[in-house]
Amino acid sequence: MAGSVITYNLSEDLIDNLVKLLEKDFIKSGKDIQKLAFVFEGKRPSSFMKNRLSEKIGKSFFPPTFFSIDEFIEYIVAKKDNFSRIPDLDASYSIYRLAKENCPDLVGGGRESFSKFLPWASEIKTFIDELDLENIKDLSKNTPLIKNTLKNEPPKRIQGLLKDIDTIRSLFMREMQKNKTYTKGMLYRRASELIDEVSFKEFEKVFFCNVF
Repeated sequence: MAGSVITYNLSEDLIDNLVKLLEKDFIKSGKDIQKLAFVFEGKRPSSFMKNRLSEKIGKSFFPPTFFSIDEFIEYIVAKKDNFSRIPDLDASYSIYRLAKENCPDLVGGGRESFSKFLPWASEIKTFIDELDLENIKDLSKNTPLIKNTLKNEPPKRIQGLLKDIDTIRSLFMREMQKNKTYTKGMLYRRASELIDEVSFKEFEKVFFCNVF
């Protein structure tokens, strides 16, 4: 899908500029804005844009489709996979169980119960998500993400820690894929695998707005 880039000054009102763009290119010529899609970083901009469009059009209308970037990623994956999002607490418990069964050293030192291990499980889940978001497959690579995440660990522990996390990550991903339950990071990685296979023919245009 061919595209172009439009930039606005940071001091300008993005929503106002988008509404003006729609008015010029679609509304005045009677084109159907219902076949447009807008992808924002979060959910709030869509509410502001719907209100501005309502003021501009002055009558009932069928609005464009609005997504947050996370919703759009899920939309891509849903075109190919039946899946559900795993709640954070469930994901943390799965990591705890896998660590207890396969990397007992991680669960030692007073972290034997789930309640004690929960903060560490949450950190491991966040780290695995970041690896997936940045499409890092090899934990031995000296990437900025890995260096920044492990900078407070004693050097002698890093190799063992990476090995344990790599083991947990592989088992965790296998379990999630089997159950068709995905974390945020897994959804982004899966979307990157599917993007060349899916079509967006239901939309005349897709606008990616202010997504960093």
